[in-house]
Amino acid sequence: MKSYKIFRKNRLLKLEQTNYKCETCDNDTKIVHHKDKDRVNNELSNLKVLCMKHHILLHPRSKGTFTSMSRHRCIVKINNYINYVLRHDICKENHPIIQVSKILIEFEKQILRERMGKDS
Repeated sequence: MKSYKIFRKNRLLKLEQTNYKCETCDNDTKIVHHKDKDRVNNELSNLKVLCMKHHILLHPRSKGTFTSMSRHRCIVKINNYINYVLRHDICKENHPIIQVSKILIEFEKQILRERMGKDS
């Protein structure tokens, strides 16, 4: 049987065993993590059900995953870009790109505030 077929079968078994709950915090989830980080090792004993928060903690820089940290890095780059553009008088404060960038930054701040409230 192909590896992905074994994973699909064992993933479903693991989710059912845990009632679709994170094994760390008991939140609802559908994420299944490979404990040894080997995606080919799909043994049931190597799988762990985790919520997004706990999965991101294990893979803070996962490729293809837009994590909180990668989003934060993007926001920092946008902020640096705004400062550069304004400092070098490339465009003015009311330029549409500057306005959109500021909205993105405020949106990110709001998300962070909401997450901080939920985690406490």
